[in-house]
Amino acid sequence: MRVLSFQRTFVIAALLVGGWAASPAAAAPKEIFAGADDKWRRYESPHFELFSHVDDADSRAVLHQLELLRSFFLDSNRLSERQPVPVSVYAFATQKEFDAYKPANFGNAAGLYLSRPDRAVILLAPSRQDEAARRIVFHEYIHHLVRVSGMTPPTWLNEGLAELFSTIELRGDKMVFGAPVPYHVYRLQNSEFIPLASLFSAAPAEVHTGSDSHSGRFYAQAWAVLHYWYFGATRTPREKIHPLLSRLLSARTPPTHDQMARWLLEATGETYTQLQQQLVDYVRHGKYGTRALPLPKIAGKETYQARPMARAEARERLAELAFRMRRDPHGHLAMLEAAKTGDTIRALETLGTDALLDSNDHLAQERWEAATAAGSKNPAIYHELGVQESRRWFAQFDLYFRLPEERAKKLRGLLQRSIAYAPDQAEAYEMLAWVEATAPQPDIANVNLVQSRFDTLNQKVRTIVALAFVRVRTADYAGATKLLDAIDQTEAELAACEAVKAMRRFIEAKTAAGN
Repeated sequence: MRVLSFQRTFVIAALLVGGWAASPAAAAPKEIFAGADDKWRRYESPHFELFSHVDDADSRAVLHQLELLRSFFLDSNRLSERQPVPVSVYAFATQKEFDAYKPANFGNAAGLYLSRPDRAVILLAPSRQDEAARRIVFHEYIHHLVRVSGMTPPTWLNEGLAELFSTIELRGDKMVFGAPVPYHVYRLQNSEFIPLASLFSAAPAEVHTGSDSHSGRFYAQAWAVLHYWYFGATRTPREKIHPLLSRLLSARTPPTHDQMARWLLEATGETYTQLQQQLVDYVRHGKYGTRALPLPKIAGKETYQARPMARAEARERLAELAFRMRRDPHGHLAMLEAAKTGDTIRALETLGTDALLDSNDHLAQERWEAATAAGSKNPAIYHELGVQESRRWFAQFDLYFRLPEERAKKLRGLLQRSIAYAPDQAEAYEMLAWVEATAPQPDIANVNLVQSRFDTLNQKVRTIVALAFVRVRTADYAGATKLLDAIDQTEAELAACEAVKAMRRFIEAKTAAGN
């Protein structure tokens, strides 16, 4: 995966003061953020914001393509954004401007994607219409959609989906899906295939740190498996492939060799060996079909909101970008100033993320809490704060632990706002169950809310433990025991098993005492 991000450790250079123009008549300071002027415009579509230095038609086309890709991918795979993260797009007018913000080690890239806890960023150079540049951005954005959907697919499926869906093109009033990737086809037709057992079990480190030859074959073959299932003359109907892919997408851990062999046989009727031969025949002798599909029903380009940006606002957004992409010291200083006098909320969110990259969880929490107090509606911030709180308070199970009243109230408010901003997520409901399990007085309305969303949660066993704990707290020992019995029928993690044992001992003691 060509993840366009930074290492977590980074040395910040000494702060440099910008020079001044030599001409006595020009006393203005030299602009240190390339492209900062009053010609930028801000666009907003349903799921993106775009800071654009290009014309209106091009700006709306960029957003429309991304909206189409998002809708098509989520609908095709029956997914939804369960952990939303805002996405900001920057479209530059010149290559020089683009190069000023891209990381120094990214060569001639024409499109970049950066993922951060509070926000994802896409950078587009003037050559963004180049097919290779478009595919790279689309590839990385598909990874983004997989992450925010709460899915953890095995590496081959994650990369295969990103490669397959990155080929989507808009042609008139249709979307063309499935065009073969020439360099994948060439590589597979001129090299040995990776055994499917190795492909399906590969970990990210094996792919991304291997040789260029192995990595290239991995991407190519992951693409080929999915292209064969989607477009090849396979004996397996699509309605059987979808359940297999859904099963792989939603698995919390990658399947073992034996599990994958069994799932494959159940879905397709083929063994590893049979599928490998079918795949070789398809790649080397098959015809690579495509599919022209109707456009998803999304808001039209003309509905996107647009407004001009004053130079100061454009400069602040470019300073934020420089800080995010290069950890630029001038950008850092600009964000510290903006936290006081500019777009306070956004600056605090950005600074909180930077603190997290330096493993300073306390400072990250402080800045993100300041952002929420200032009125942030960013669901990613509430999610990150909830994760930090849950780590702090629920690291170990203790039947007698109780949250302080003020802390319980604060956490409830935080999680309820997170749910309001992103109702399809899972984590906030799971955390809310634990808040009620350990609050001085459980809020039954919140318990019922969690139970109403139970089928959509990821950590079902942990949530059952919390719900059982609530019943223990309210002396509903029969209800608690019923839930604990359900956990016994699962492959629960060790911590959950220990919690179950502790509650059973507690219930037995209370029952024996007649309480």
